[in-house]
Amino acid sequence: MVNGTKTIVPRGTTGAQFDAAMDRLTDADLTAMSVTGKPPIDTRGRPLMAHNIAIEGKFAHMGADVYAIRLADGKFALSGLGNENNTPVRYLMRIDTGKIAELAMRKDKQIERLPGTLEPSDLIQ
Repeated sequence: MVNGTKTIVPRGTTGAQFDAAMDRLTDADLTAMSVTGKPPIDTRGRPLMAHNIAIEGKFAHMGADVYAIRLADGKFALSGLGNENNTPVRYLMRIDTGKIAELAMRKDKQIERLPGTLEPSDLIQ
C-alpha cells in the first residue's frame, strides 16, 4: 500500500519503502524523474509540488518502473496541456529500486506536518 492505495512497486521494494521514498521527494526530483523531463502540473497548468504528491498522490503503475500520479480530485498529473493534437500529456515518472533506496535514505522528509500549520514551539512566546 502506498498512500492508502494498492500499488505495484518495483521488484525488491516494499510498499513501506516506496511510501517512505515518496515522503522524501523534492520538486527537483519530480522533474529529474519525469519521463519527459518536465515537472508535473494540474489540469489548469499549475505546478504540483512534491509535498502535495507525498500527501495525496496515488501511484498508478504503467509498466517498466513507470508511474502516473492520480491526484485527490481523481485526475492525473500532467506534464503538458497539449501536444500537436491538443491532447493533455500525462506526467509519468520513472521510479526504480535504486531510486527508492536513494530517496528512502534521505534524513529529511518533505512532510513533517500539514502545510500552513505551526510547530508547537512556534506557539510558545
